[in-house]
Amino acid sequence: MFSNAALWVALIVSIVTLKRATGSINLDFTETIDVISFGTTSFDEDLNDTTAQRVNETILSEIECSSSSLPSNNEDVKLPPVESWPHRPIFLSAHPHVNVGGLELESPCPIGVPFEFETELFKGRALIRIRGLKNSDDPMSDDNYFSGRKRLSQFIIQGRFKKKMPVSDVQIGTEFEKPFKYAPPRFIDKIVQKALRRIAPGIEVDLASSRPRVLAPFAGTVQILSADPVGFEPSITVIDDIEERGFGMETEVRRKRFSDVRYASRHMFDTETVYTFNSFDEIFDYADYHMDLKIMNFDLTKAIGGQPFQIMAKAKSDGSYLWRFSVYNERLFL
Repeated sequence: MFSNAALWVALIVSIVTLKRATGSINLDFTETIDVISFGTTSFDEDLNDTTAQRVNETILSEIECSSSSLPSNNEDVKLPPVESWPHRPIFLSAHPHVNVGGLELESPCPIGVPFEFETELFKGRALIRIRGLKNSDDPMSDDNYFSGRKRLSQFIIQGRFKKKMPVSDVQIGTEFEKPFKYAPPRFIDKIVQKALRRIAPGIEVDLASSRPRVLAPFAGTVQILSADPVGFEPSITVIDDIEERGFGMETEVRRKRFSDVRYASRHMFDTETVYTFNSFDEIFDYADYHMDLKIMNFDLTKAIGGQPFQIMAKAKSDGSYLWRFSVYNERLFL
């Protein structure tokens, strides 16, 4: 019974920790709110400071927002034998609806270096770093990035939307295809949901169903978000964090406001702007699938039934993925 309770505590506290980062969400909607797209802020003052970065990301300046040929399979790909994983104990797998440039469907995605991808909703590139992964594709860069930081992973996505989307329609989180081995009783799950909705109206939590999920508003959760004209987007390979810009508000204000569906629904992601989403995590260690909650260190491999966590963004309206990458660890299969 203790192991079950420990899992509930780990999951609940992790969700609360996720949403505490967005701050209070009490907004005064008596103010006038214009329906605007991101990236409308004047960048004249910033252009001289970013000249050195323009050359680094020329690929995104040439992105054409056209439809791509995508597989129709809705399941994750079949994994090769663990012995053949190039980043063992990790295997980074793209969902079949995510077309990764230059890779076969069942091939692992790069770790530690940028790679291009495309879906029906988004086209861009990703850089995923995992602390302590000595066989990443650029371990020296990874070491430099994590040096002096408590972070265990970094996920940075940069690109353009292929159609306009309400900010409230874009969610991040993780989904599971099977129920947890140790799931909380339904009544506890309902209590948790009600409590979390008071803290964060936009969060969706279901830990007790046959398909558990934790989803949150992307623009209200991501740590750093930049919106830039094509050709002036920041480099995603830099060691220092990119600057928050393009919204006319400080990072914490942006996260508070866009955590509320009412506010986020009045704003749009457009197709002309290059968006850079920089996320990082100090709690979950993909290298061994342990969650460090400071008061306890919990092994999630058995509790979640051998299922992977994802780096994922999806449309709330129809469930389509902007991107989805599953992070497997060989310990999930022991």
